[in-house]
Amino acid sequence: MAIDTDVLGSFSPTVIIVGCGLGGLACAIACRREGLDVTVVEAAKELSEVGAGIQLPPIALRIMDRFDLIPQLRRAGLQGQVKCRILRWEDGSLIGLRPEEDWSVQKFGYSWHTIHRADYQRVLVEEAKRLGAKIRLNSAAASVDCPDISPKVYLESGEQLQGDVVTGADGLHSNTRTAVLGYVKNAKESGDLAYRINRDYRATYWGPDSHIVMYPVKDGQLLNMVVIRPDDLPAEVARQPGDIAEMRKMFEYWDPCLRRLLDNVKVALKWKIWTMDPLETWTKGSVALLGDACHPTVPYAAAGAAMAVEDGAVIGRLLGLVKDSGVSKEKLPGMLQLYETIRKERTTTTVATADANRDLYHMHDGVEQEKRDAFFGDHDWWDERRTAPYRFADFGFLHELFGFDAVEDAEEGFLMWEKDQQK
Repeated sequence: MAIDTDVLGSFSPTVIIVGCGLGGLACAIACRREGLDVTVVEAAKELSEVGAGIQLPPIALRIMDRFDLIPQLRRAGLQGQVKCRILRWEDGSLIGLRPEEDWSVQKFGYSWHTIHRADYQRVLVEEAKRLGAKIRLNSAAASVDCPDISPKVYLESGEQLQGDVVTGADGLHSNTRTAVLGYVKNAKESGDLAYRINRDYRATYWGPDSHIVMYPVKDGQLLNMVVIRPDDLPAEVARQPGDIAEMRKMFEYWDPCLRRLLDNVKVALKWKIWTMDPLETWTKGSVALLGDACHPTVPYAAAGAAMAVEDGAVIGRLLGLVKDSGVSKEKLPGMLQLYETIRKERTTTTVATADANRDLYHMHDGVEQEKRDAFFGDHDWWDERRTAPYRFADFGFLHELFGFDAVEDAEEGFLMWEKDQQK
């Protein structure tokens, strides 16, 4: 049922979300929790398993807790991470050991978790539907019109949808981004690719030009294994079945335990990893982008999906504040610019952190690698006063990244913006 608008001089924005990924679903849930009318359009005919495991850092758990979804996620197989073992590529010797559950809860309020991406998406879809969001599959958006008032989404079927706000959560190859920018901006190859494998081991290896991450999903019954190496896929190919013999050859001089694991692998998917230069704007009129549509990142900070979920939660909260405060429809473009202002510096820093982590993980043996290993071998993760030469271990930076409350930050930003509007 549509929600009444233009009541007592204010109105309740109707929201169209393009894309049914994690960020789009978070936005749908956040908007429905604010009592807004929401329609999500998705090109896929059905929501099927995409990728494999995904890490939920403390900031993602904070949003899920705000949504009251942690019990549902636990029933879907959410796994807490006990510790993060960092191993040397050549022999599997321990470089460092980062504490997880107790340390993370004490320092950031929540701990790291892992889950299968399909299970995560399913929980969010079910919650969005339960709250009353309309989710339309097989509804690809061909283009978007971006006026200040009443933006439109044009579906490939020829149907037109009109709302008060359109949110482009349509990922790396976003048509909404093209509408906002006025031109096509393509993603760039990062130079890396990933083999995605399911095995039964748990560790993280750092090595020359490569690293390997393993963690449990499916309630501990399955282990997600991501093998990062230099990209050799043709430019036009985003993914393809992996050549197992080629993968084993790439790691023939690595830790014998790792090689034995790879010897048992039968199937692996080969995924190109993309990146993109920062956009000059995320908004146009009453249309805004979120997640990979505006700040895609290499997956080396375990925060890319969490940033999209934060984006969605922030948009929903800001639109709820618009509804409750009596702000007029004409102010929506300015409010969406506020969203960009609130989010852009944080997401840009996170993308830069992922890039810096790649350099940290992929060091060749030598003086810098020896300094890195010596530092992590001696690092006290509990000592908040100790500075670190790497963002991966610097408590001040980690607290800003993982101890952050995106919704609270948005509320503070809205209050300042609202005061400015009244001048």
